[in-house]
Amino acid sequence: MRIRIFFTALLAVGILAACAEIEATELFKKANRCADAAASSRAAKITFDRLWLGDGTDTADKLRDTAPITPEERNAFAEFQDKIA
Repeated sequence: MRIRIFFTALLAVGILAACAEIEATELFKKANRCADAAASSRAAKITFDRLWLGDGTDTADKLRDTAPITPEERNAFAEFQDKIA
């Protein structure tokens, strides 16, 4: 009797673990789609033009840029942050 309960519980745990793994995979896919959509937006373009990304495409001009952030850039930064949050 105890062995039957043990194997039933083991089977239930295995099924729940498989379901959790499928759910986690779907959540990761959804998060990646959301991040890709945010990164391809106009707000991201404006944001990435001013920020040092460290991806090999940055130039020294970004470091020397002393221009203040414009209202359009400020709005783009806020919009981009909202999208990725």
